[in-house]
Amino acid sequence: MPPALAHALLAIVGTYAGVGIPIALALAFSGLHRFDPAARGAGIGFRLLITPGLAALWPWALWRWWRARASSEPAPAGVAHRRAHARAWLILAPVLAALLVLAFRATMIGGAP
Repeated sequence: MPPALAHALLAIVGTYAGVGIPIALALAFSGLHRFDPAARGAGIGFRLLITPGLAALWPWALWRWWRARASSEPAPAGVAHRRAHARAWLILAPVLAALLVLAFRATMIGGAP
């Protein structure tokens, strides 16, 4: 991989993480209950456990929080909530697998450090 491309990818990932980590912390400790009713009353261990996932998926989590904040209805529960999770996994599973394969191939082509 050319160094310029590697630096650009690192800058993109760093910016994404730099935005995502503060948002994830804010959502995990103050806004999570607004869009996930199962999180009401959850302890600090649970909140720390889900923070990395919130940081990785911060655009989706922020959108869900914004939508729940704008609505006076309670957070979705039951079947609709499970369907949303299923759709997310149908998209995320192949994307993550493809990224893993691409990273492995890049390591094999470029040589391991």
